[in-house]
Amino acid sequence: MKRISGGFSLIEVLVALLVLAVAVPALLRLISVQVDGVVAARTKVQAQWVANYVIANQRLRGNTERQWQSDEGQLTMMRQAWRWEVVRESTELDGFDRLTLSIFLDDNDHPLLEVQRYGE
Repeated sequence: MKRISGGFSLIEVLVALLVLAVAVPALLRLISVQVDGVVAARTKVQAQWVANYVIANQRLRGNTERQWQSDEGQLTMMRQAWRWEVVRESTELDGFDRLTLSIFLDDNDHPLLEVQRYGE
C-alpha cells in the first residue's frame, strides 16, 4: 500500500527558506539604492532651482554678468538652508572673465552644483 503525502517535505521547505533568505536582503538593498538615487536627484534639482534664483536676483538688481563680483550668501528654500558663492576669475582671453556660481547644502564644503558663465 502506497502512502500519499499531501504536504511539502522538510527539504523542500528548507530550500524555499534558503531562497527567501538570499532574495529578501538583495531586494531590500536594491530598494535602498533606488531611494538614495531619488533623494540625490531631488537634491540636485533643488540646487539648480537655488542657482536659478540667485541668477534671477542678480538680474533683477540690474547686474549683468559683466557687473558681478565675487560674492556669497545664504538662503532658505524648500525648508532647507543653502549657501551660494560666486567667484570671478580672469581667463586667457583679455576682457573675458569666468564666473563660477557654486551651490552648497548647509555647511557642506563640496558644492552640489557649479554653474559657469562668462562675462566681459
